[in-house]
Amino acid sequence: MSFTPNQNSYRNGKIGIRSTSATDSLRIVGMGLVYLERGIVLTDVDALQITNDFICECGSCIELVGSGQASMVNDNLIGAGPAGFSLFAEDHFGLIVSGNNIFPRGASSVHLKNATNNTITANRLHAFYSGMITMEGACHNNLISSNHFLRNRESFPAFQSVPNPQDDLFGLVQLNGSGNTVVGNHFSFDVPTENIVPSGVKPTMVLVKSGANNYVATNHHIANVDVTAVVLDGSTVNTKVLDCGSAGEFTALPGATFGFRPTP
Repeated sequence: MSFTPNQNSYRNGKIGIRSTSATDSLRIVGMGLVYLERGIVLTDVDALQITNDFICECGSCIELVGSGQASMVNDNLIGAGPAGFSLFAEDHFGLIVSGNNIFPRGASSVHLKNATNNTITANRLHAFYSGMITMEGACHNNLISSNHFLRNRESFPAFQSVPNPQDDLFGLVQLNGSGNTVVGNHFSFDVPTENIVPSGVKPTMVLVKSGANNYVATNHHIANVDVTAVVLDGSTVNTKVLDCGSAGEFTALPGATFGFRPTP
Protein backbone atom coordinates (compact mmCIF):
# COMPACT_ATOMS: atom_id res chain seq x y z
CA MET A 1 0.00 0.00 0.00
CA SER A 2 1.33 3.41 -0.96
CA PHE A 3 0.42 6.67 -2.68
CA THR A 4 2.31 6.42 -5.94
CA PRO A 5 3.70 8.21 -7.84
CA ASN A 6 3.24 11.09 -5.36
CA GLN A 7 3.75 9.71 -1.87
CA ASN A 8 2.19 12.86 -0.40
CA SER A 9 -1.00 12.82 -2.50
CA TYR A 10 -3.06 10.60 -0.17
CA ARG A 11 -4.76 9.35 -3.36
CA ASN A 12 -4.70 5.79 -4.67
CA GLY A 13 -8.39 4.90 -5.06
CA LYS A 14 -8.24 2.33 -2.27
CA ILE A 15 -10.84 1.94 0.49
CA GLY A 16 -10.22 -0.16 3.60
CA ILE A 17 -13.75 -1.05 4.80
CA ARG A 18 -16.88 -0.05 2.91
CA SER A 19 -20.60 -0.72 3.18
CA THR A 20 -22.97 0.61 0.53
CA SER A 21 -26.24 -0.50 2.13
CA ALA A 22 -27.72 -0.08 5.60
CA THR A 23 -26.01 -1.94 8.45
CA ASP A 24 -26.89 -2.49 12.09
CA SER A 25 -24.66 -3.33 15.08
CA LEU A 26 -21.43 -3.38 13.10
CA ARG A 27 -18.19 -3.55 15.16
CA ILE A 28 -14.78 -2.47 13.85
CA VAL A 29 -12.30 -3.19 16.63
CA GLY A 30 -8.53 -3.45 16.91
CA MET A 31 -7.79 -2.71 13.25
CA GLY A 32 -4.84 -0.97 11.64
CA LEU A 33 -5.67 0.95 8.44
CA VAL A 34 -2.94 2.91 6.68
CA TYR A 35 -2.09 4.26 3.20
CA LEU A 36 -5.69 4.24 1.96
CA GLU A 37 -7.43 7.06 0.16
CA ARG A 38 -10.48 6.35 2.34
CA GLY A 39 -10.12 4.25 5.47
CA ILE A 40 -13.72 3.44 6.50
CA VAL A 41 -16.82 4.43 4.52
CA LEU A 42 -20.15 3.26 5.97
CA THR A 43 -23.68 3.99 4.74
CA ASP A 44 -26.79 4.26 6.94
CA VAL A 45 -25.28 2.69 10.07
CA ASP A 46 -27.13 2.17 13.36
CA ALA A 47 -25.60 0.98 16.65
CA LEU A 48 -22.12 1.10 15.12
CA GLN A 49 -18.97 0.97 17.23
CA ILE A 50 -15.51 1.87 15.95
CA THR A 51 -13.06 1.40 18.80
CA ASN A 52 -9.40 0.79 19.56
CA ASP A 53 -8.32 1.21 15.94
CA PHE A 54 -5.31 2.86 14.29
CA ILE A 55 -6.59 4.74 11.22
CA CYS A 56 -3.81 6.99 9.97
CA GLU A 57 -1.98 8.15 6.86
CA CYS A 58 -5.28 7.87 4.99
CA GLY A 59 -6.79 10.56 2.77
CA SER A 60 -9.95 10.40 4.89
CA CYS A 61 -10.22 8.14 7.92
CA ILE A 62 -13.87 7.61 8.90
CA GLU A 63 -16.88 8.65 6.77
CA LEU A 64 -20.38 7.89 8.06
CA VAL A 65 -22.61 8.83 5.15
CA GLY A 66 -26.34 8.79 4.50
CA SER A 67 -27.66 8.66 8.05
CA GLY A 68 -27.28 6.82 11.33
CA GLN A 69 -28.17 6.65 14.98
CA ALA A 70 -26.95 5.46 18.38
CA SER A 71 -23.34 4.83 17.34
CA MET A 72 -19.92 5.26 18.96
CA VAL A 73 -16.45 6.22 17.73
CA ASN A 74 -14.19 5.92 20.72
CA ASP A 75 -10.61 5.33 21.83
CA ASN A 76 -9.06 5.43 18.36
CA LEU A 77 -5.89 6.93 16.92
CA ILE A 78 -6.90 8.91 13.82
CA GLY A 79 -5.01 11.07 11.32
CA ALA A 80 -6.14 12.10 7.82
CA GLY A 81 -4.59 13.92 4.86
CA PRO A 82 -4.83 17.68 4.22
CA ALA A 83 -7.90 17.43 1.96
CA GLY A 84 -9.72 14.77 3.96
CA PHE A 85 -11.86 14.14 6.99
CA SER A 86 -10.58 12.57 10.17
CA LEU A 87 -14.21 11.86 11.11
CA PHE A 88 -17.23 12.83 9.01
CA ALA A 89 -20.79 12.04 10.13
CA GLU A 90 -23.84 12.92 8.04
CA ASP A 91 -27.42 13.07 9.36
CA HIS A 92 -26.45 11.24 12.55
CA PHE A 93 -28.45 11.15 15.77
CA GLY A 94 -27.05 9.98 19.10
CA LEU A 95 -23.44 9.58 17.98
CA ILE A 96 -20.81 9.53 20.75
CA VAL A 97 -17.28 10.59 19.80
CA SER A 98 -15.09 10.12 22.86
CA GLY A 99 -11.56 9.39 23.98
CA ASN A 100 -9.99 9.65 20.53
CA ASN A 101 -6.53 10.98 19.79
CA ILE A 102 -7.00 12.82 16.49
CA PHE A 103 -3.86 14.32 14.99
CA PRO A 104 -2.86 16.17 11.81
CA ARG A 105 -3.19 16.73 9.05
CA GLY A 106 -6.91 16.42 8.25
CA ALA A 107 -8.88 19.39 6.98
CA SER A 108 -11.07 18.83 10.05
CA SER A 109 -10.97 16.65 13.15
CA VAL A 110 -14.73 16.09 13.52
CA HIS A 111 -17.17 17.24 10.84
CA LEU A 112 -20.91 16.94 11.47
CA LYS A 113 -23.42 17.55 8.68
CA ASN A 114 -27.13 17.93 9.47
CA ALA A 115 -26.50 16.02 12.71
CA THR A 116 -28.48 16.33 15.94
CA ASN A 117 -28.23 15.25 19.58
CA ASN A 118 -24.65 14.01 19.40
CA THR A 119 -21.85 14.10 21.98
CA ILE A 120 -18.19 14.99 21.34
CA THR A 121 -16.29 14.72 24.59
CA ALA A 122 -12.87 14.01 26.12
CA ASN A 123 -10.98 13.90 22.83
CA ARG A 124 -7.49 15.19 22.17
CA LEU A 125 -7.55 17.12 18.88
CA HIS A 126 -4.41 18.40 17.15
CA ALA A 127 -4.64 20.17 13.79
CA PHE A 128 -2.83 22.42 11.35
CA TYR A 129 -6.06 24.13 10.22
CA SER A 130 -9.11 25.86 11.63
CA GLY A 131 -12.46 24.09 11.55
CA MET A 132 -11.27 21.39 13.92
CA ILE A 133 -14.90 20.71 14.87
CA THR A 134 -17.26 21.90 12.16
CA MET A 135 -21.04 21.75 12.07
CA GLU A 136 -22.38 22.02 8.53
CA GLY A 137 -26.04 22.58 7.68
CA ALA A 138 -28.67 22.15 10.40
CA CYS A 139 -26.89 20.74 13.45
CA HIS A 140 -28.99 20.99 16.60
CA ASN A 141 -28.68 20.03 20.28
CA ASN A 142 -25.11 18.74 20.14
CA LEU A 143 -22.71 18.70 23.10
CA ILE A 144 -19.00 19.55 22.74
CA SER A 145 -17.34 19.21 26.12
CA SER A 146 -14.01 18.57 27.85
CA ASN A 147 -11.93 18.34 24.68
CA HIS A 148 -8.34 19.49 24.29
CA PHE A 149 -7.67 21.46 21.09
CA LEU A 150 -4.16 22.18 19.83
CA ARG A 151 -3.77 24.27 16.69
CA ASN A 152 -0.33 24.95 15.27
CA ARG A 153 1.31 25.28 11.87
CA GLU A 154 2.16 22.55 9.38
CA SER A 155 5.55 21.12 10.31
CA PHE A 156 6.39 19.01 7.23
CA PRO A 157 8.04 21.05 4.44
CA ALA A 158 6.26 19.10 1.68
CA PHE A 159 2.89 20.41 2.94
CA GLN A 160 3.81 23.92 4.05
CA SER A 161 2.82 25.30 0.65
CA VAL A 162 -0.64 23.67 0.78
CA PRO A 163 -3.26 26.42 1.34
CA ASN A 164 -5.27 26.19 4.54
CA PRO A 165 -8.77 24.83 3.78
CA GLN A 166 -10.20 27.48 6.14
CA ASP A 167 -8.78 30.79 7.28
CA ASP A 168 -8.26 31.70 10.91
CA LEU A 169 -11.59 33.53 11.14
CA PHE A 170 -13.44 30.25 10.51
CA GLY A 171 -13.12 29.19 14.15
CA LEU A 172 -11.44 26.19 15.68
CA VAL A 173 -15.05 25.26 16.42
CA GLN A 174 -17.79 26.46 14.09
CA LEU A 175 -21.45 26.05 15.03
CA ASN A 176 -24.30 26.03 12.53
CA GLY A 177 -27.62 25.21 14.13
CA SER A 178 -29.50 25.74 17.38
CA GLY A 179 -29.39 24.50 20.94
CA ASN A 180 -25.76 23.41 20.86
CA THR A 181 -23.56 23.43 23.97
CA VAL A 182 -19.79 24.06 23.98
CA VAL A 183 -18.46 23.90 27.54
CA GLY A 184 -15.32 23.13 29.49
CA ASN A 185 -12.93 22.82 26.56
CA HIS A 186 -9.25 23.80 26.46
CA PHE A 187 -7.87 25.61 23.40
CA SER A 188 -4.13 25.90 22.74
CA PHE A 189 -3.28 28.16 19.80
CA ASP A 190 0.37 28.35 18.76
CA VAL A 191 0.78 29.68 15.22
CA PRO A 192 3.45 32.20 14.19
CA THR A 193 2.03 35.61 13.32
CA GLU A 194 3.26 35.35 9.73
CA ASN A 195 1.26 32.15 9.20
CA ILE A 196 -2.10 33.55 10.29
CA VAL A 197 -4.59 33.97 7.43
CA PRO A 198 -5.77 36.62 6.58
CA SER A 199 -2.74 38.56 7.69
CA GLY A 200 -3.25 40.69 10.78
CA VAL A 201 -6.53 39.18 12.02
CA LYS A 202 -7.21 37.85 15.49
CA PRO A 203 -7.86 34.10 15.15
CA THR A 204 -11.25 32.85 16.29
CA MET A 205 -11.61 30.00 18.78
CA VAL A 206 -15.41 29.50 18.57
CA LEU A 207 -17.58 30.94 15.79
CA VAL A 208 -21.34 30.74 16.24
CA LYS A 209 -22.22 31.09 12.57
CA SER A 210 -25.97 30.53 12.76
CA GLY A 211 -28.80 29.42 14.99
CA ALA A 212 -30.59 30.23 18.22
CA ASN A 213 -30.08 29.38 21.88
CA ASN A 214 -26.53 28.13 21.60
CA TYR A 215 -24.55 27.99 24.86
CA VAL A 216 -20.78 28.58 25.05
CA ALA A 217 -19.29 28.62 28.54
CA THR A 218 -16.24 28.03 30.72
CA ASN A 219 -13.87 27.38 27.85
CA HIS A 220 -10.22 28.28 28.40
CA HIS A 221 -7.66 29.33 25.82
CA ILE A 222 -3.90 29.80 25.79
CA ALA A 223 -2.42 31.54 22.74
CA ASN A 224 0.84 33.01 21.51
CA VAL A 225 -1.08 35.86 19.81
CA ASP A 226 -4.20 37.87 20.54
CA VAL A 227 -7.28 35.81 19.74
CA THR A 228 -11.04 36.16 19.84
CA ALA A 229 -12.54 33.54 22.11
CA VAL A 230 -16.08 33.72 20.71
CA VAL A 231 -17.57 35.41 17.64
CA LEU A 232 -21.31 35.65 17.01
CA ASP A 233 -22.59 36.10 13.48
CA GLY A 234 -25.21 38.83 13.05
CA SER A 235 -27.89 36.22 12.29
CA THR A 236 -27.56 34.44 15.64
CA VAL A 237 -30.27 34.68 18.29
CA ASN A 238 -30.15 34.38 22.10
CA THR A 239 -26.65 32.95 22.37
CA LYS A 240 -25.29 32.64 25.92
CA VAL A 241 -21.51 33.23 26.27
CA LEU A 242 -20.18 32.90 29.81
CA ASP A 243 -16.65 32.92 31.22
CA CYS A 244 -14.79 32.27 27.97
CA GLY A 245 -12.55 35.33 27.95
CA SER A 246 -12.44 39.06 28.49
CA ALA A 247 -14.78 41.60 26.90
CA GLY A 248 -12.01 42.34 24.39
CA GLU A 249 -11.96 38.66 23.39
CA PHE A 250 -15.66 38.59 22.50
CA THR A 251 -17.23 39.87 19.28
CA ALA A 252 -20.91 40.04 18.39
CA LEU A 253 -21.65 41.28 14.89
CA PRO A 254 -24.54 43.75 14.40
CA GLY A 255 -27.90 42.02 14.63
CA ALA A 256 -26.87 39.28 17.04
CA THR A 257 -28.82 38.91 20.29
CA PHE A 258 -26.97 37.42 23.23
CA GLY A 259 -26.11 37.31 26.89
CA PHE A 260 -22.43 37.74 27.74
CA ARG A 261 -20.41 37.47 30.96
CA PRO A 262 -16.63 37.96 30.77
CA THR A 263 -14.23 35.77 32.64
CA PRO A 264 -13.65 37.35 36.07
